[in-house]
Amino acid sequence: MVDRLMKYLILIGGFIGFSIGLLFGWAFESPYPSMLWKSCMAAYVAGWLMKWWGGMWAKSLKTALRESGELDSSSDNQPSDVYPDQPSEPATQS
Repeated sequence: MVDRLMKYLILIGGFIGFSIGLLFGWAFESPYPSMLWKSCMAAYVAGWLMKWWGGMWAKSLKTALRESGELDSSSDNQPSDVYPDQPSEPATQS
């Protein structure tokens, strides 16, 4: 769940950064190639910052849940058995 959230945060950060780069380029009347290059760099930086901020937020959230007793400390970074390596029963066709 945290991985999916991090992907969305990076995507949102990139979109916001690209938009800000385009708006600043338009406001300063930059040529289009320069505006595109600066927007791409702003998207990269904003995505990286959102990844960092999201990691800090997720870590703080896990700590707060663990302290309140809602999160089991043994479930931290443990793989779930939703997709086991070996099926419990052999698959048969009917």
